[in-house]
Amino acid sequence: MNCQQNRISTPGNYTNVCTLKVKEGASSAHLHLQIALTAGDLDWTLQDPEGGVRWTGKAQAGEGVDQERIFEDPIAGTWRLEFKLHEAAGEYSAPWMVR
Repeated sequence: MNCQQNRISTPGNYTNVCTLKVKEGASSAHLHLQIALTAGDLDWTLQDPEGGVRWTGKAQAGEGVDQERIFEDPIAGTWRLEFKLHEAAGEYSAPWMVR
């Protein structure tokens, strides 16, 4: 699985971890989550390279999510975005853009 576009047709328990890179000197990082589940629920956690939790949330079947976060002067290094799906099916994406 990746973070750009994921489609899960069979409900189940899954974990998807994505690494998101930020180079030294970046002025901002932008994460756009879009989630549309047909079954179950999904939890997400975004951590910066120092292990700080920067964003968490939950989506449930039938409740779409379309949220964005912009991080000004982001910490350089590898950020970690984890999705935990619980008996879930549906689609989700998380495009990441760094400037």
